[in-house]
Formats: sequence, C-alpha cells, structure tokens
Amino acid sequence: MKKINAPVMCVLFLLILTGCFSPRSYESNNYKGFTSKTEERFIGQKLHPLLIKKFGGKHHNEKLSEYVDAVGQRIVANSKILDITFKFFVTDSSIVNAYSLPGGYIYINRGLLSLINTEDELAAMLSHEIAHVVARHYSDRSAYLMLSKDLSVKPSTDHSIIIEKTPSTGLKVELLLMHFARENEYQADRMALEYLVESGYNANSIYNLLKTVIKFKSLNSTIYGERYPNYTKNIMHSHPPLDMRISRLKKILGHYNNRPKRKNIGNYINQIDGLFLGKNKENKRISIAKITVEKGDTVETLSKLNNIIEKKESWFRVFNGMDSSDEVFIGQTVKLVI
Repeated sequence: MKKINAPVMCVLFLLILTGCFSPRSYESNNYKGFTSKTEERFIGQKLHPLLIKKFGGKHHNEKLSEYVDAVGQRIVANSKILDITFKFFVTDSSIVNAYSLPGGYIYINRGLLSLINTEDELAAMLSHEIAHVVARHYSDRSAYLMLSKDLSVKPSTDHSIIIEKTPSTGLKVELLLMHFARENEYQADRMALEYLVESGYNANSIYNLLKTVIKFKSLNSTIYGERYPNYTKNIMHSHPPLDMRISRLKKILGHYNNRPKRKNIGNYINQIDGLFLGKNKENKRISIAKITVEKGDTVETLSKLNNIIEKKESWFRVFNGMDSSDEVFIGQTVKLVI
C-alpha cells in the first residue's frame, strides 16, 4: 500500500489528452473528488510547456495566433465562463487535431487549421475543446486511468489518498475507458453548440468541419494506405467514429439554426494564407495559398494549379470543404496547395 499526495497523483495520472441541448449541469460527477480546480490549474501550468514542445512549439505567425486567441476569447466571454482563464495557442504540427489541458489551455495544430474554411468552423473546434475543460473531463480521466492500472483509491485520515493494487479484468476496463471517452466527446459537442450560438456563430459549422475531416481521412487512406502517416489517427483513438458524432449532431442542429448571427472578427482564409503544410511526394514544400475565383474558373481548372501529384480535384474539394457536386462562383475565396 502506498500514499501519494493528491496534487502529485494528479500530475502522474493526467498525462492523457482528449482530442473532441440540455441545461448547464455540465460538470459530470464521475470521480471529481480526485482533482480540485486549483489542482487542475497547477497541472495545466506544469504540462503546458511539455505539450507545446511535443507538437512542434508555438507557431511563428503571431498574427494568426492573435486571431485564434481573439476568436477563443469571444466564445469564452459570450458563454459567460467566469471561473477559468483560457489561453489559446497555435502549434507548429501537421497533425490534424486540437487539444486542451485542465486549467484553460487550448491548442490547435496548423494541420487542422489548413482544413478549416471559416471563422465559424474555427470557433466550433475551439468551443469543443473549451467544453472539455469546463466539464472537467480531465478529472474523470485521471480516475479512470487509475482503475485501468489495477489500482483502487480510498481517503486517508491525513488528507492524502491511499492507492492499492486490486485485481481487475483488462477487457472490461478497456471498454469502460472507451465508453467514457466517447461520452465525453458527445457531451463536448453538445456544449460546443451552445457556445457557438451564444457567440453568434453558425451552429452547422461543427457538422461541416467534421465532414471535412472525414473526407480528408478517407482520401488520405485511399491514396497512401499504410505507407503514409494518417494525420487523423490521434482523433480516432478512444473517440466515437466521426460519422457517429455527425449523426448525433444532425438530430439536434435544427434547434439552434434560427439564432441571431454576429459579424466575424476577420476573414479566415486571409489569416492562413501562406500556411506551411509539409512536403509532397516529390519532397517539395507545399503551403496554403488563397485565390479569388474569376470568370471562367472552375473546380477542374483551379485544381490543376495544386502542387499535388495525385487526385488534384479531390484534394481541392477536401481543402475547401466542398461536396462532389459543389462548384465555385465568381468572387469566392478558395484555397490552393502550392
């Protein structure tokens, strides 16, 4: 039997990151006693530099980082979240994902920014991560992780926590963790919808962004299979399949579609113009470039400008969030990969 002080225990067991309607009873009651809000802030402060380093450091484009922070702070202000100070960061990683830490630390990789097409979609992703923090899903995960490691806990008379080894069934614990993480994602989606409409953003944006990520993952797998890193793999682990999240969202979106909209802070595609993506199959650097559609331009002609070897039109549609039947129109701002 071993005693571990609560703050230390939480640092040890919270090294798991999340990705991700009803009254505001958002804090679930699962094992919240393990971690206080003060301890959550401490954990976030300690883990913040480690996560920044893990995902390539802070992105060098300060203007883009300030824009992302402005959108995030607008959501926090309009959602009347008063007891958490949020900080938003752009990380220099090509992985298509976003993350959060307890205490209000929110991160979005440049890889995910490249797939987003509107400020509303950016707001949707930030809202989802804000929701994980507000609902204190990290306190939940610390407790469940202890159970998965064949540990049980009980209080001690000196305010420490006693950790004991107990027998358990690995399969049952794994399924429990999977179900719990998936329910966290569904809850974060529901909360994100409320945050979006309270801030004047389009509720459909979270649905549109998830569809784009699905198309990106599908096209990436079709072309490269196992020979190429799947930048969305971190989104899928212990999360509900994206099509399941979309299905749930479709059932409740109508309730939010008539809410008043507000003017966006800026033009999103202008903000990511020149964003570095990585290297193509010929080992050449490729980046996002904005272009305005002119008379005579079509999806086919614009796709040919992409500096991508295979399936140029398919990639054009994915990066611009377009369905197979969509067409461009004069004056529209679209993204190229050059």
